[in-house]
Amino acid sequence: MTLELTVVDYIAGNSDLVVDTNLFVGKEPVGSPDECMVVLASPGYDSESGLEVRPIQVISKAVAHEDASELAYVAHDLLSNKPGFPDTIENTFYSEVLNAPFPLDQDERGRYIFISNYVIRKRGADSES
Repeated sequence: MTLELTVVDYIAGNSDLVVDTNLFVGKEPVGSPDECMVVLASPGYDSESGLEVRPIQVISKAVAHEDASELAYVAHDLLSNKPGFPDTIENTFYSEVLNAPFPLDQDERGRYIFISNYVIRKRGADSES
């Protein structure tokens, strides 16, 4: 299972979001609901400390600015500065906030976009992530 799918499952398991309904991996599908979240992951690297570093980006969208902000903070509260995710994200040492959710712009459908970025630090490389 990829890291971004594991993060999506973690968010879904701890919120009202539903995978492939209003919570997506990688990209937002055509016809997605007005209020939704997308989780992206970039290839990581091994740090000098021996931990694998994996960047994660969360994009939250909603028609109302306040709703987009609230949605963004659902993920932020779950991912911010956590010392591991026992039994959910294997070998995770730490989840670090790079930035709190911030408004970016509106999309072509008029939905407000909030972006937040995190780094997942994992013990050892995971060939499936």
